[in-house]
Amino acid sequence: QGLYMRDTRFVDATGLDAANRASARDLLRMVRAATAGTHPRFVSMVRELIEERIRGKRRELLATIGGAA
Repeated sequence: QGLYMRDTRFVDATGLDAANRASARDLLRMVRAATAGTHPRFVSMVRELIEERIRGKRRELLATIGGAA
C-alpha cells in the first residue's frame, strides 16, 4: 500500500539533508501512516515542523512579491 506522496523527494533517510523536499500534505500522510497509536508528543513535533515549513514558504512568497512577512 503506497502513501501517494507525489510532492516529496528525500535525498537521505534522516530527514536532515537540506535537499529533502516534501509538501505539508505529503508530510501529514506520512505521519498518519507511521504514527497510528504512537506517542502524542511525536505527532505534535511533526505538526510543528509542518507549520514551520508553511510559515517559511509564506515568507518566501511574500518576499518575492514585495510584501512583509
